[in-house]
Amino acid sequence: MDSTKSDLMMVDQAKQEPKSMVWWDINTCSVPDGYDASMVAKSIELALRKEGHTGPLTITAI
Repeated sequence: MDSTKSDLMMVDQAKQEPKSMVWWDINTCSVPDGYDASMVAKSIELALRKEGHTGPLTITAI
């Protein structure tokens, strides 16, 4: 299979996967001591993957 066909198949698959957004209010749910925001974001992502979420994920800290 050529790369163009493969790329198109990946795009089609991504369109079918549910998209999720997390709005993280860091003022009321702050980053724990000893962590940074990227570590917390990775933990959120891993928790969603563990529950079976495979689609794109956007995490926005406000």
